[in-house]
Amino acid sequence: MEEAVKRDRKCLGTRMLRLAVLMLALLVLPFALIFSPAFDWMRGYWGVEIAAIVTLIPAMGALVLSNTIENIKQENDLATYKEILAFMNGEAEIERDPRALPRRGWAAKHRHAYNALTILAGGVIGAAIGYIIWGLLN
Repeated sequence: MEEAVKRDRKCLGTRMLRLAVLMLALLVLPFALIFSPAFDWMRGYWGVEIAAIVTLIPAMGALVLSNTIENIKQENDLATYKEILAFMNGEAEIERDPRALPRRGWAAKHRHAYNALTILAGGVIGAAIGYIIWGLLN
């Protein structure tokens, strides 16, 4: 039974690593598209709005993958990089960092509220950065 649990943990850790690599690839893809001739072609053929939406679709996929990774972390009570690495290596006993306990407090009890606040903060920061870049380019 211990071997089966260890094997399952290792498989889940490998899945988490693959999801992270795919997420990073999906985050890089929109930038590669924006700076490639393909974006100019899409903008000329479909218009700038549709070209921007098509370019941002991979980033939305990356957001879904990041949520999946976050769910794996929360289900296995992983808060620090050391804990995540131990989990991904399939270690049976993960040494918990006592300094990470505050991150396991309110956020763990009110997961949906914490996620909503995180998304809101990310949206505000992203909008501010976008506004600044838009102002610099125009």
